[in-house]
Amino acid sequence: MGFPSTLRALHWAVYLESHARRCYGAAQAGEADTARRILERIAKGDLPREGFGTRDIQRACWSGLADQKQVSAGLDLLVELGHLEAWQEPTRGRVKTLYIVNPKSSQTAVAKH
Repeated sequence: MGFPSTLRALHWAVYLESHARRCYGAAQAGEADTARRILERIAKGDLPREGFGTRDIQRACWSGLADQKQVSAGLDLLVELGHLEAWQEPTRGRVKTLYIVNPKSSQTAVAKH
């Protein structure tokens, strides 16, 4: 492998990296948008601050909150950022996750979104 081949490989890597960044950026923007929509529903009182599940969001058929994977990613982001707390609730079948607005999260942070 000579210098020209190495140079082509480096250019190819830069090209692929730029595409990867755009793809990952779109995915992260989608999570953030879903999280924002969930926070708006909490602020409006559509979701109880004392606890709700993913099904509560999906059954409501709100715009931008119908896809199960997107809703889960948005909820995970809100938990990661400290806006929500996730509690595992045992059932006869699968464990149900209950999301509760974090009392330590500022009240205005939820209302602003």
